[in-house]
Amino acid sequence: MCGICGIVTNDPGVTINQKLIEDMTETLRHRGPDDVGTYNIGGCALGMRRLSIIDLNTGAQPITNEDGKIVVVCNGEIYNYKQLREDLEKLGHRFDTNSDVEVLVHLYEEKGPQLCKELDGMFAFALWDSREKRLLVGRDPLGIKPLYVCVHSDQIIVASEIKAILKHPVVSRDVDPNALADYLTFNYIHSPRTIFSSIQKLSPGCIATYCRGRYKSWPYYQVPCPENYISTREPEVLEHLDSLIREAVKKRLMSDVPFGALLSGGIDSSLVVAYMAQLGGEKIKTFSVGFEEDQFNELPMSRLVANKFGLESHEIIVRPDVLEVLPLLATQFDEPFGDPSAVPSFYVSQVAREHVKMCLSGDGGDELFAGYKRYAKALKFSWYDNCPSQLKKLAGLASRKMSWNVPGKHRLRWFSKDFMGRYIEGAGMVSDEFREELFQKENSGNYGLSEVEKEYRERVAKCANSEPLTMMAYSDLRSYLPENNLTKVDRSSMLNSLEVRVPLIDLEVVDYALQIPPELLMQKGQTKSLLRKLASRYLPSEVVNAGKRGFAVPVDAWLRGELSATVEDTLGNPNGHIYEYLDFQTVSQFVRVHQDGRGEFGHILWALMMFEMWAREYLENG
Repeated sequence: MCGICGIVTNDPGVTINQKLIEDMTETLRHRGPDDVGTYNIGGCALGMRRLSIIDLNTGAQPITNEDGKIVVVCNGEIYNYKQLREDLEKLGHRFDTNSDVEVLVHLYEEKGPQLCKELDGMFAFALWDSREKRLLVGRDPLGIKPLYVCVHSDQIIVASEIKAILKHPVVSRDVDPNALADYLTFNYIHSPRTIFSSIQKLSPGCIATYCRGRYKSWPYYQVPCPENYISTREPEVLEHLDSLIREAVKKRLMSDVPFGALLSGGIDSSLVVAYMAQLGGEKIKTFSVGFEEDQFNELPMSRLVANKFGLESHEIIVRPDVLEVLPLLATQFDEPFGDPSAVPSFYVSQVAREHVKMCLSGDGGDELFAGYKRYAKALKFSWYDNCPSQLKKLAGLASRKMSWNVPGKHRLRWFSKDFMGRYIEGAGMVSDEFREELFQKENSGNYGLSEVEKEYRERVAKCANSEPLTMMAYSDLRSYLPENNLTKVDRSSMLNSLEVRVPLIDLEVVDYALQIPPELLMQKGQTKSLLRKLASRYLPSEVVNAGKRGFAVPVDAWLRGELSATVEDTLGNPNGHIYEYLDFQTVSQFVRVHQDGRGEFGHILWALMMFEMWAREYLENG
């Protein structure tokens, strides 16, 4: 696991400033405190910070091929590297290390830019071919590891985190207004966009080249949307799923350092721990986080799981006195990120890093196995789609004439939308009408509000005619999982120099899960029905039958209590950065309604607070 960065110019005769690449690399120290390395020859400079997990002695980067003409830096792990290495050695390639990363340079010699199709792992890499004067960058299929790109004039700048790119003096910090609209809808910003108009994310499952001044990117992998479901009976489905997940966990136990598990107490992470215990023995440590508020606290469930398998467990209680960590998270995420569960993610990673360097998590289970309550809610109201279109149109017109606090407005708005429109609103933070209220009236047309839903629909158009449950899972695998959940896990863990692996989104598991008939995944409105049956083979019944809590945070109570002063500090100043875009009076009204207990706007206010904290760090302090 590493942090990587690089600069390539269009002129190979240009010598890149060595201090600049070193400064960029240094900003990524938290991603790799164990080692540092740079390469700077012929118009290409690469840097890396290493967190040593595999091949502790000879795995330093950058790594080159035999003649030194191809060089690579990589963040992540390649799980099938041993088989790839064996195949490449048969073709005559010579290896100098035992590192999983070295297969990249030799695989490139055989496959060229298509090498990513051969890789099984989580990764983001930058590979320089000095013969072709070509930079190749690639990102894993589902976006577990990040990579950012800035193409400016006659050069390209890439890095694991935006803060490294911003070290380059040519990079602008202008805010992309469409990204802001995206953020205020979903709490995060979709690829390839970032909050900075000058910087892009490399989208999950994509590769890109920069050669002689030309930049081109394209997908080598896209989440599959099945046209037909498997016809196998449920017992056989459970057996195959059991085998696939077990194998996915097994390959992720590859490590030369002690490892553990992030255990929430829910079915997904608990099931991963069950397989780990069977495959790895009692040396595994578990790490869990809880809250003082009982309705949010899953520690009793995580204790049941750890005790069942005789594992060494470590716990932390997150209290509302988290003010000192919020600016730190705003800095670490590099752009506004509104999911408050980043706070417990940070704390549980901090505790885990005191004991291990690598953990497994249960991320991805909700998307693949129908775990979200909003899935059940969307299906519950699917009868709306059979109502007369004229009636739905009238409901939409009536809704738009109502103020945001009028009872019944939400139901009328939902009634007026099609299934995809309701799902987008359910998956987001605020409605399109709510966004229009938030933005300054004279500027609301300038912030891409009308484009947000259109872009979302285009992103999932391939699966829009599938069964509703499949469509929702496909949608979340393309958006919510990589942009919110995996981003949260990566930044929170790497801030603490902890590697996290996610077996439930192994590609074989993903491909099979998306072919399972929806009626098996969710039965009689129960979320995660099929996975519960699999989990019942290994886990206590209390865990299997517990309702879903998610990684919920008591935001509403926090913002009315211990963090009320923070709300005033960040949102109470009409000269705040956020009011360059939003209407001060409207936001103030939402604050008053929430603080008085007349409404629940905690998650919206949290997102606005995090934007303001981000702006202070990146737009004001630089």
